[in-house]
Amino acid sequence: MLIRLRITRCRLAVAGLLLATHCLSLPPEAKDIGSATQRNLVLKWSGAALQGVRDAKMMGAPMAARALAIVHTCMYDAWAAYDERAAGMQLRGALRRPVNEHTQANKERAISYAAYRALADVLPVDTESVYKPLMRQFGYDPSDNSTDIETPTGIGNVACGAVLEFRHHDKSNQLGDLAQGAYGDWSGYSPVNAPAMIPARLPAANPDYWQPLVYGDASMALVSAKNIFTSSTQALPLGTQNAPTTRFVPVTAISTLLRGKKIRAWGGPGKGAIEMDGSEWLPYQLATFPTPPFPEYVSGKSTYSATAARILELWTGSDHFGYSVTLPAGSSKIEPGVTAGEPVVLKWNTFTDAANEAGMSRRYGGIHFALADTMGRKLGRLVADSAWAKAQTYFDGANTSPLPDLTAAK
Repeated sequence: MLIRLRITRCRLAVAGLLLATHCLSLPPEAKDIGSATQRNLVLKWSGAALQGVRDAKMMGAPMAARALAIVHTCMYDAWAAYDERAAGMQLRGALRRPVNEHTQANKERAISYAAYRALADVLPVDTESVYKPLMRQFGYDPSDNSTDIETPTGIGNVACGAVLEFRHHDKSNQLGDLAQGAYGDWSGYSPVNAPAMIPARLPAANPDYWQPLVYGDASMALVSAKNIFTSSTQALPLGTQNAPTTRFVPVTAISTLLRGKKIRAWGGPGKGAIEMDGSEWLPYQLATFPTPPFPEYVSGKSTYSATAARILELWTGSDHFGYSVTLPAGSSKIEPGVTAGEPVVLKWNTFTDAANEAGMSRRYGGIHFALADTMGRKLGRLVADSAWAKAQTYFDGANTSPLPDLTAAK
């Protein structure tokens, strides 16, 4: 039986939605009353953070999101000391300075020291090449570790220090003190199934449990990713857009369920659609990174793209985006020189359009089934609405939640 898998060539995921992270640094009214200099400073530190994520290489999305959140929380907490109402997330109003000190210069210095300290901690790879030069560009001394809270330098360092002290013990294992290696798994989990090479030529001995999947990375070193297949679920009616009620992703589902059956699917860079055994199927991904290491729950990219789109809508008061990008012919990262056959213009009238296309890219690439995408979009908007409402309680100083217990966090 020949089963035709209609996997469309992957369109590039939306870039730029992470710009929403700079909104965490200043409250809504700041977009109106803040000077162009302050906005430019915040954007430059946000850009430095994104550069740090890129240069950290292979940093997983959860770790990258955590790092960005920490950097912007530090910047916000430093800024909050120079606002009449805003409460810091860690020290609330304990660092608040007198009104006569609420100057633009003090805010910018405090924000910069907080951003620098945070970036040097969570994304240290660019400390010498990006963060220190940026500090000097603004006229600040990156070696000034003052904790004098009567100065903006001290405010920035102390505000960020409180955030970092809490986050170092938030169970993310950033310091590698819970298990060997930063962000290492400290759960003690040991896989039931032996590793299988990708494509998964041998089925898992016990498909109800995780199976490590092994592939060669860009340096030809063998690395392991984890996947899952649940035997008690029903097979996906392939070739349709019906959403499966399963916990396995396409790379495992298709190679397992269609083993021994002829399918027609993407055969690799430059090969187009070819006939193959189902066990040979691979997502439209780089051969050196054929699958992310997660089961088939909601799509992370669908979730955080929808979150970013909703935050930008709330922040600006409109869903209007009006942005486009032209992808040159042959610019594909998966099939360089082959795809696209001619320049492609992508347009997004709204933030939601851009987020939806980011979610669809996970289906086109064979990373997720439809349900993981659509539920991720829904989850992302719920997260955004909740985060936005919570943020307002810090901006207006109404937050009355107890201060974090650093002892308990350890």
